[in-house]
Amino acid sequence: MIDAPDSDSDVVDEEMGLNLEMTSTILSRRQLKRPLTYRNKGFDADIAFRAWLTEPKYQVFTHMNRCSFEVVYEMIREDPVFTNPNPRSPSQQRSVYFQLFVALSRIASQGDGWCTDKACEVFNIGHGTVLLYSERVCLAVNKHVDVFVRWPNAAARKALSALGESKYGFPGFVASCDGTMIGLRRAPAFHMFPETYHHHRHGGYGFNVLFWVDHHGSIIRFTCNWPASASDQAIFDESTFARKPWKFLKKYEEFIFVDLGFKKEVFAVPPYKGNDAKEEHNALFNSAQRRGRVKVEHANGVIKARFGSLRAMPIEIRWPLPPPQQQQQ
Repeated sequence: MIDAPDSDSDVVDEEMGLNLEMTSTILSRRQLKRPLTYRNKGFDADIAFRAWLTEPKYQVFTHMNRCSFEVVYEMIREDPVFTNPNPRSPSQQRSVYFQLFVALSRIASQGDGWCTDKACEVFNIGHGTVLLYSERVCLAVNKHVDVFVRWPNAAARKALSALGESKYGFPGFVASCDGTMIGLRRAPAFHMFPETYHHHRHGGYGFNVLFWVDHHGSIIRFTCNWPASASDQAIFDESTFARKPWKFLKKYEEFIFVDLGFKKEVFAVPPYKGNDAKEEHNALFNSAQRRGRVKVEHANGVIKARFGSLRAMPIEIRWPLPPPQQQQQ
């Protein structure tokens, strides 16, 4: 409501003009008034879309080749999340192939403010649509996590132990463990104590995630939901693995390698540090241990190189998170 003297008609007219201009600007930026370039033009019709795709485009947009992409597609194509609950509705979802391609192109992009904008411009869709496709794909893929991320059974650990002896000289060595920071582009809300999500060395906000990796570079276990300020050792101590190690390892015969950020355990072997590391035989041990442990470092680098959004996830965290706990038991 405009509060102006009746005698000053020029001021009233000026205020009315500014009000109308502001209203017009707001309406032009609403979702219902989005530009026509963002509306569906049939770009994702299976025949037209796949004709547009080439092998280099798979690699540039999704950081996968066509074969790898289609393995993921076949795995999730029948998931009910891609089906409209009302089959009679005239509004149906786009093809799963298209949704997966859009979602992976966003996840594989560097986690900055432009990754969603680029997807909108390339695929002629709105910001909300890109986010919706990403959510559907993540829900569908997460249902298959136990197929790909699982702790090796006794026979598999025996083979890993034999490989650990022949390749690195450590019989019983079956895996390595280390933490990595999954970055956030923005700090969480103040009521969530954002300072706990800040990492002093990396100089950003995020989560600290522990990965267990075997000798082949495959992630076989993980634990997450911890803020970046939590140390690797603190997270490790709270994990089921550390509390019940012989549920995962053959007692007193199998073990994992960890780095200097962890304390020495019967089942978790770090390198020597301080003056002990200067002794000749301990230095030789550290060198051999490093060659075996480097697989977990490689895995951390590979996953961030393939999914660039993990370096600075463009998501807003504004609601309370559940207490830190393991996502995989």
